[in-house]
Amino acid sequence: MLIHKKIVITQPELDAALVYLRSQPFSRRPDSPESWAKKELLENILTAIGKIPQVGKTYPVAPGLYAQVHYFGTDLVGGGDGRLQVWLLLRPESNPNKLIDLN
Repeated sequence: MLIHKKIVITQPELDAALVYLRSQPFSRRPDSPESWAKKELLENILTAIGKIPQVGKTYPVAPGLYAQVHYFGTDLVGGGDGRLQVWLLLRPESNPNKLIDLN
């Protein structure tokens, strides 16, 4: 079994996720920190993906925020170097008062 030495994430994704989490009025859970900070977010990401993350799997990190694990360089010309990269996916606004019926 191949174990990857490094798991990385981009600073711009972390910054965007922090702005998002701090702005969500409906994202409070009893286990959420009072004020989201980089340390707490990184800890949540690592806890969510576990010790052996699966490439291509989506993991819930926080309300409206998800992590996907990919091989580093999947989205770059020239490919990667064996590391894994976490991509953060977020819902623009988790507001139950702004719903649109799809059917």
